[in-house]
Amino acid sequence: MTLSPQAQLAAMTRQRIFLAIRELLREGWLDSLTTQNIAARAGVSVQSLYRHFDSRDNLIASALDALQLVDAPFPAPPQQLSLADILSSLNAYYEMHGPAMLKLKCQASRQAQLSLQWRQLQEQHRAWVQTNFQVFLEALYPLRRQELEDQLICLTSVEFWGVYHLDLGRSQVELLEGWQRILRALLQAYR
Repeated sequence: MTLSPQAQLAAMTRQRIFLAIRELLREGWLDSLTTQNIAARAGVSVQSLYRHFDSRDNLIASALDALQLVDAPFPAPPQQLSLADILSSLNAYYEMHGPAMLKLKCQASRQAQLSLQWRQLQEQHRAWVQTNFQVFLEALYPLRRQELEDQLICLTSVEFWGVYHLDLGRSQVELLEGWQRILRALLQAYR
């Protein structure tokens, strides 16, 4: 079934509005979103926003239901599962998506949809750890496996990356070298 030209235009406008909200949330905070700045970013009038949505809250809730703020899955395992390659791949992912992920985490407690998106990212991260460190995890008894997995999740989290790289101002080289030393020591302790 094809949509009428008017329905197609309405769908395109709605998508532009949603993308404007995603961009604004990546740049700022949920609390700072106004109908004026959403309309300006989307290239529509405030009146158009209210034609599509009956309130600012419904507009934002609809946009968050339709969009992911961080719309890229965790990286696939590298060809060679060396610790350096695993961490380089993760660092490249965080360089691209880390700031948006940290902002999402900070705002998750204020909006149910953001909380759900944060939980989904946490689940993706756990699966990433299980895949990339499978060789180390499989060799352990279940209790020790869970303990190591939890520690790997902490040490490869976007929060760790953010503190070490952004807050402490470490270069990517320093980050990767430090990460490798920490994780090598951890993995050695579980042999």
